[in-house]
Amino acid sequence: LLLSFMGERNISLFYIIWVLLFGRTIVNYVKKYDNKTIENITKLILKYSICYLLIIFIILINFLKNNDSKYLSTKMYPIKATEYIKENLDYKNIRIFNEYNFGSYLLFNDIKVFIDSRADLYEKNFNHSKRSIVEDAMEINRKNYNEIFEYYDITHILLYNTNFICDYLKKDKNYKIIYKDERYLLFERKV
Repeated sequence: LLLSFMGERNISLFYIIWVLLFGRTIVNYVKKYDNKTIENITKLILKYSICYLLIIFIILINFLKNNDSKYLSTKMYPIKATEYIKENLDYKNIRIFNEYNFGSYLLFNDIKVFIDSRADLYEKNFNHSKRSIVEDAMEINRKNYNEIFEYYDITHILLYNTNFICDYLKKDKNYKIIYKDERYLLFERKV
C-alpha cells in the first residue's frame, strides 16, 4: 500500500486490487452474517466506503501534487546532452560510448549506443564476438580506455561528469569536450 502511494506507476494496480478486495469483503460478510439485518450490513458497507473514500482522497491529492512534475529526470537521463547530439552531430553515424544507466534513453531518441540496460544482448555468446561489451563497459580503466575505444571505433563518449574516466579524457589530447552541463560530459575522440 505504501509503495503504491510512493510510486506513481503502481497506483493503477492498487485500484485494481482495491476493487477486488472491497467486493470480496462485502460478499464474505454477507455470507458469514446472512442472519443479520440489512441495517447492520448497510452500516458495515458505510464504514468500508468511508475508509476507501479516504484512501482514494489521499491518492487523488498525491496525484494532483505530482501531476506537474516532469516524466524524465535530468539527473537520471542526459536530456540536454541528447538534444545537443541530435541538433549538432550526425547522430546516425557516430559511435558513442555511454554509461549503462542511460543507454535506453539514447536508444529511445534513435541514437546508437555502446550499451544499455539489456546487458545480455552485449555478451559475446549472444553476439558471436571475441569480446564482451558488458565486460569492456564495466572494466574500463585509465590503462585500457584507448584500446577499448579504438577496438569499437568509438567517436564520442557521453558520461556522467563524476565518472573517473572523465579525468583521464580531459588530460588526453586526443579527446575534446564538445558538450558540458551540470551532470554530463560529451567528448569527441580525434581519430
